[in-house]
Amino acid sequence: MSASTASVFGPRSVAEIAAALPGATAVFRRHKLDFCCGGQAPLAEAAARRGVDLATVEGELAALHPDAAAATVPQETGALIALIEQRYHATHRRELPELVRLARRVEAVHGEHPLAPRGRPICWSGWPPSSKTTCRRRSGSSSR
Repeated sequence: MSASTASVFGPRSVAEIAAALPGATAVFRRHKLDFCCGGQAPLAEAAARRGVDLATVEGELAALHPDAAAATVPQETGALIALIEQRYHATHRRELPELVRLARRVEAVHGEHPLAPRGRPICWSGWPPSSKTTCRRRSGSSSR
């Protein structure tokens, strides 16, 4: 692991990385690193506490880093469409199930907190959505 990668992730809080880097929450869940209530700890400290190899976690995070994406934008329409589908649509398809899981978890754990979202529609039942996909509100929840 290079020193530059360690300097990017090691001192940053787990919560900050989770909020800024798509896919990071799945990495943290795999390594059992708390990115919610205990997420204010720097990644290096959180990894040490759990006995997790910091270089391994940083390597997985670095593989997710958006700077690794291609910097050039194609001028040809077909190639541009392919880039958008691959870079953005595929990312959303990959990340939406995790985001829905996280939203449900936040509502379940922190639902009574005045700033916690409550009663948001849950619309994920696979991708792409079919005509049978329905949005529902959690019963007993009120919309704000």
